[in-house]
Amino acid sequence: MSNGEVYKGAFKAGKRHGTGICRLKSGALYKGEWREDKPHGMGILYCGNNEIVEARFEKGYIPNGRIKMIMTDGSYYDGQYSHHQRHGKGTCYYSNGDIYDGEWVNDERVGRGKMRFTTQLMYQGQFIKDQADGIGQIEDKAANIYQIEQGDEEDGRDTGCILNGRL
Repeated sequence: MSNGEVYKGAFKAGKRHGTGICRLKSGALYKGEWREDKPHGMGILYCGNNEIVEARFEKGYIPNGRIKMIMTDGSYYDGQYSHHQRHGKGTCYYSNGDIYDGEWVNDERVGRGKMRFTTQLMYQGQFIKDQADGIGQIEDKAANIYQIEQGDEEDGRDTGCILNGRL
């Protein structure tokens, strides 16, 4: 194509329209549906930074909605997406094996969520600024459940206490 992109697929009235694959000027590769010369419909975007995004595209952009994304560190996210960030309900499978399922705000874990660690511990409760904070529960691999409260002291040290449970 005259803009430096390489496209293979369907055309309509001289424009990309239907199913096709395109190497974009940025180096990214898009495979999916096209309308009026722009990605439109379901597609997969293979980014130059090794991220892979599966989403519904509208007029060349990913609108607010659901997305599946493999990130550069190998983590995988499946959930809601808004303004180019994880936002709403979603699940992140981290490359180290930990799993977070819960609420996201502006690409951070915020609100109610559940974090399962590879150590077989599970935390369920509040998250603030991407960290467990407030009242929650920890379940260990022996199925013992502890109610805890976590927060920050004024000097910035993380504090926590067991409110109920067996030691």
